[in-house]
Amino acid sequence: MPKRAALPLRMTKEQTEAWRRAGERYRARRRAKKDKRGKKTQPGTSPRATFRRRIGRPPPGQPKSIRVVIFTYERPDSLLALLRDVYAWRGPYRLSVAVYDDASKADYAAPRAMMKALGWDFVRARRHHGKEHFWRWVKSVHGMQRNRKEEFFVFLPDDVRLCVDFFSRLCVEWLHISDPNKISLSPLIDSGGNRGWTQRNSRSVGNALLTGCVDLAAGTTRAYLEALDHSCPSVPSERWAADPSLGSGVGAAISSRLHSLGLSMYSVKRSLIAHTGLDNSQMNPTARKHNPLRSLNFVDGDHAHSGLLDGDPCIVSIASMGYRNQMLSKVIDSLYWQAERINVYLNEYDSIPRFLQRPNIRVAMSQQHGDRGDAGKFFWSDQLPTSCYHFTCDDDIIYPSDYVARMRYYVDAYKRRALISLHGAILHRFPPSSCYYNKRASLLRCTRALSDDTPAHIPGTGVLAYHVSTMDVAPSMFKRPNMADIWLGLAAKKAGVPIVVVHHERNWISTLSDPMPNLSIFARFRDCDAAQAALVHSAAPWSAPTMPELAT
Repeated sequence: MPKRAALPLRMTKEQTEAWRRAGERYRARRRAKKDKRGKKTQPGTSPRATFRRRIGRPPPGQPKSIRVVIFTYERPDSLLALLRDVYAWRGPYRLSVAVYDDASKADYAAPRAMMKALGWDFVRARRHHGKEHFWRWVKSVHGMQRNRKEEFFVFLPDDVRLCVDFFSRLCVEWLHISDPNKISLSPLIDSGGNRGWTQRNSRSVGNALLTGCVDLAAGTTRAYLEALDHSCPSVPSERWAADPSLGSGVGAAISSRLHSLGLSMYSVKRSLIAHTGLDNSQMNPTARKHNPLRSLNFVDGDHAHSGLLDGDPCIVSIASMGYRNQMLSKVIDSLYWQAERINVYLNEYDSIPRFLQRPNIRVAMSQQHGDRGDAGKFFWSDQLPTSCYHFTCDDDIIYPSDYVARMRYYVDAYKRRALISLHGAILHRFPPSSCYYNKRASLLRCTRALSDDTPAHIPGTGVLAYHVSTMDVAPSMFKRPNMADIWLGLAAKKAGVPIVVVHHERNWISTLSDPMPNLSIFARFRDCDAAQAALVHSAAPWSAPTMPELAT
């Protein structure tokens, strides 16, 4: 059985079995209620059930609502990347997000636009507090949370990136700590080691480390703010008299206060966040240059960690037909906040729709560059930045909020040496005289569940992701329109680049209803695909596809 790029939550066998039994009991109760009402609907087929299956609910015992508090200063680009991660990994929780800016002079227009569109809060201090008075700013921010009703709070600085399924993983780690006096859980282990604010060494307790300290990155409950009286202990100015390079002292002051109350502060054993500001500190630039802070034992692996630190942009490219104007609008809405840039190639559009006249969207039209069909999504493939992730999408698919971030993870999991897709065809038993669409040996569909990562010969370019360093892709490779999947599959075969269809749940992505289904590529060429079949046969023989190596 091929390997899969798994994302374990590190639960024991007993805990996994307990969760499974709880899920079975819940589903049994639901079926009993349906039978009692006399409903004939098959399980999971109603629109409401489909929505639940795709969006999900927090597992039993986990919080249903989370308040995310982010401190920022002079890092708008770093903040925007973090906000995209928060958007991607929000999962089944009711998430409210607030960013608190310590009077930065930098232009925060981009992150503020995203936050306004998503209904999140951005609060800017009237004056800059700096290192010496940062405790006053933290005191104000804590006070602003007094009337919040969320069950769980996550505090983050602006120079971190999140692991896959961050909020789910953090909540699981929190639940695994059985200590009734637990008050905080840090999602980060860094090269700075134990701060020694309240105890000399960290101590392993189950799945966590008892560290006795808390900093600006922490998961907690309202009890944390109540223990601090929604305030922050003051930091005396004499702190910096002997050593001006010392930090703000806020973490030490809060840790000492909580420790004096007999409360326990923990840290994860594997970092759930990647610290991107390795040697760049707004408060202690000199000290950070000499002692860079790096996340240790990142839960998604070294390749994912390196990918987040590189900060390579994610660029989406789409091709669309004129009659799919309204469909394209919904597709753009599903992808807009996930990527740094979206390229849209318009075939047979009379004009550029208004919903495309937005920042970070580039448009090309067939009137100037010819009708390229589905290959229009590769129009920019030789104009991309020298180091970036490229995602090619279709105009009839709604992509989930974690699509770009999760597919980027898979690209890194395969060391950027494979084309990653959710859809693909396997051809090594393709009969010599067959048509292409009806006689393919095996078709792995993007809307159906796939339990394991599977190698393929032809990728589905509507759900494709790759790093530009994986292989050279150019518009000239696509010599005929509406055959982009085959052209790319042939190019990958020639270059020796593997294609992997990664595991996914059923209906993780959803397709839109086509107003003119007879004009789709499949409908037009299903019974008239001699050109496609000839092109596939020209690259014969097709040996069994091979799996690339997974990152450890």
